[in-house]
Amino acid sequence: MVAIPIHLLISLLVGLLYGAMLPMLPRRPILLGGFAAPLLWSGLIYGILAFVNPVMNQHIDWVWFVLSQFGFGIVAGVVVAVQERIPTRRNVPLIVRMGIEAPGVVEEHQEEIKR
Repeated sequence: MVAIPIHLLISLLVGLLYGAMLPMLPRRPILLGGFAAPLLWSGLIYGILAFVNPVMNQHIDWVWFVLSQFGFGIVAGVVVAVQERIPTRRNVPLIVRMGIEAPGVVEEHQEEIKR
């Protein structure tokens, strides 16, 4: 009964991690999600689990665990890759994003947009 909420919480956090990380590298989400993140995640779990729960560590088939991480990461990367790009205002100065009128800042930004 305790393991189910723990598993759900960790799954939710890993999903949020993938959802936040993959759009950061928009040109290669499949590479990040399918290879880099699973290697880091699996290495972290392998290193920590030996100390946290050695009995459980003995019963895990690490080949299948890593392969399932790769599978999940590739699917997550493909989902991010096919999504429509949403324009953001990340290159706009903070003061403009906050809606504060600042002389000189707005005009400079509008000139950058025209280029």
